[in-house]
Amino acid sequence: MKTLISLDDVESFKHELIQILPDVKSSHRVEAMARGLGWGNNAALRTELAAGPLTRSPDNRAFSEYLKEHGFPTARYDALEEAVVRCKFAEARSAVEAVMAAEPGLSMNGFRTDDFRKSRQEREDEFRRLREEMPSADGVLQFVRACEFLAQVPRRATVNRTLISYDWKHVAERFHRERGEPDSYVSNGMFIAAALHLGFTVKRDGTGPNAFLNIAPTDRPRRSRGGDMLAKSVGGPTRTAA
Repeated sequence: MKTLISLDDVESFKHELIQILPDVKSSHRVEAMARGLGWGNNAALRTELAAGPLTRSPDNRAFSEYLKEHGFPTARYDALEEAVVRCKFAEARSAVEAVMAAEPGLSMNGFRTDDFRKSRQEREDEFRRLREEMPSADGVLQFVRACEFLAQVPRRATVNRTLISYDWKHVAERFHRERGEPDSYVSNGMFIAAALHLGFTVKRDGTGPNAFLNIAPTDRPRRSRGGDMLAKSVGGPTRTAA
């Protein structure tokens, strides 16, 4: 998720990384952070940011690989992303937690469904795991992506039963891909959570995980294989009252 980063933000990230990775040497933490934010080293990061903030997206792989190469193979993989979320997306995390409190049956997959081929304990464990992922750094960034997409779509008075949330989350992913986002993924559950947070009308689609929403496409979109949609399925920034 691209975000504007300043030298002050970098200091905040460093503070959070101390809490998240206390056993990693300070020099390795800052060098891994620089690489995870797209610079070759910490000196280059500081030189460029001294001229002003720049837009960057945290790269868990680059951060983790640096630490592995320097003797910390078990360091938390998403530590940098978590630090960025704590510093830059704290309000979004609070919003996710508020939606979770209001919708106890919502998880990363969408609304709860039970696979009765599994035991009751297996179903409970799976649902709990999917719930716990919602306020994770990855879940929060998915939520932010969904909110950015939904902020620019027109609404209508009634729910649109042509498309379900799983279809719309693919449209949101395309929206971010076309903006050049390195990671565009949005889960069905975080898309629904974003819609609830923004005040969209959300109606569950029967007993499945999906929902209908009051999104008003400006032309007639159709489903294609894999749930992906035609490119021009939503309009511009104009929004009508729900």
